Amino acid sequence: MNDLSAKKDDYKVSSSYLWSFIQHWSSRVISLSTFFILARVLEPRDFGIVAVSTIFIGIAEIFVDQGFGDALVQRREITDRLLNTAFYSNILMSLMAAALFYTIAPLSASYFSTPLLTPILRIMCLSFIFTGLSAVQTSMLRRNGNYRSLAVRTIAASAASGIVAIWCALQNFGVWALVWQQIIYSGIAFVALWMMGDFRPGLSVSGNDFRSLLSFGTKITSVRILDYSHTKSVDWFVGGIFGPIAVGIYSVGTRLGLILFQLLGASMADASLTHFSRIQHDRKEVYDFLEVTAERVASISGSMFAVLALNAGPIIEIVFGHKWAASAPIFAAFCVSGTLQSLTYVCVPLLSAMGRPGINLAISATKLAFIIASIFIFSRFGITYIAWASTAGTILIFAPLTITLATRAIGLAPSSLFRKLGAVYLTIAGCAIASALCSRGIETAFPKVLVSSLSYSTLFIIANFALNTQFSRIIRLLLQRIHNFLGGFYVA
Repeated sequence: MNDLSAKKDDYKVSSSYLWSFIQHWSSRVISLSTFFILARVLEPRDFGIVAVSTIFIGIAEIFVDQGFGDALVQRREITDRLLNTAFYSNILMSLMAAALFYTIAPLSASYFSTPLLTPILRIMCLSFIFTGLSAVQTSMLRRNGNYRSLAVRTIAASAASGIVAIWCALQNFGVWALVWQQIIYSGIAFVALWMMGDFRPGLSVSGNDFRSLLSFGTKITSVRILDYSHTKSVDWFVGGIFGPIAVGIYSVGTRLGLILFQLLGASMADASLTHFSRIQHDRKEVYDFLEVTAERVASISGSMFAVLALNAGPIIEIVFGHKWAASAPIFAAFCVSGTLQSLTYVCVPLLSAMGRPGINLAISATKLAFIIASIFIFSRFGITYIAWASTAGTILIFAPLTITLATRAIGLAPSSLFRKLGAVYLTIAGCAIASALCSRGIETAFPKVLVSSLSYSTLFIIANFALNTQFSRIIRLLLQRIHNFLGGFYVA
């Protein structure tokens, strides 16, 4: 019976990862495709204005959730009264956020010297309402490992909003194409969640349940605000100093990297929180899962970002055209940072699952202080220097610190994990240098990217098989499954 139960749990975890992976990959691929088209049609200023508006929208949506979503996932037991309390709290916060940002929209437009921000911010306040109404439904689907429904919701919303945005851009709507894309996405996601979710609110609420949720959620919210501020503080200061065109250039460089970053990491973060929460009382199992997952993430995401960093200029030229050439060094910096930062998608959920969100809060506060200091020091040299300063902080300070604190939170030393990750990143660095030498002298963009990618992939696979790493075992398993599938196909 125990073996059967364990197999069911393994299947459920595997299924959660698969559908979480499908959810994030499909939505990001759709978003990326839409982004490619819109960047060809719209101007840097259009992207800059929307990038500025999303600073406010993102902060408001974090406050609307209040961290209650993760609290509901992490809880061992939940009641209808607890869910009702979270639901009505989210609605109240969404209405307050909408009223606040509707009121301060003219002040924001004045700070950025962009009058168009006033109507844009006011219309985008609708997304707060959708977020407040959807938060508990999303949490319950995550808690139950029902990532299939979340995947369907995300795919439908991304596709529909992308089609509308492209049509609006081609009809010369300008920046409003990007605005309506976000509103339609939020609206469709809201409708889909209520159609697929089982939660229906009742009238019973509890002050004790609210205080309990708030105790956990406050730390989660603080971490998210600090992380978000770390990401968006550059947009805020660049917008105020250099104007919306510079924000557009910076946001395109970082957004392309961020979408790719989320493709690999976001699915891992959602499913990791669910799995870590289930096994949180078995420290050895938690560490084993962390070690295996971190090594796999480092091999896959580290390799992808290394290749992208090597070919940042040609990729920007191929995808967006010459008008976005100034985004290339920013994209390169983001990709170098991504080689290590993707590990946080494993470590941060671990800390939350272990009931230690305060550690994430401290790391996020330090990150924010670092990036603000970098902005003031390097803004005189331009936005590229700001991007590379942030990258240096991630590689030298924050990624290693996060890994160390995550392992110590479960009472184990990080030395074994660092040795394994060190071998992975040394392999990545060696293959990247060899790949750069192979593509050296190629001037045309597409052949350069092709040669660099193929040479890196070949060298990396050979090196991993020679070292018998975790990545090589994944490749062997994949090849074995393909062989079995083809064998069964031919027999049939």
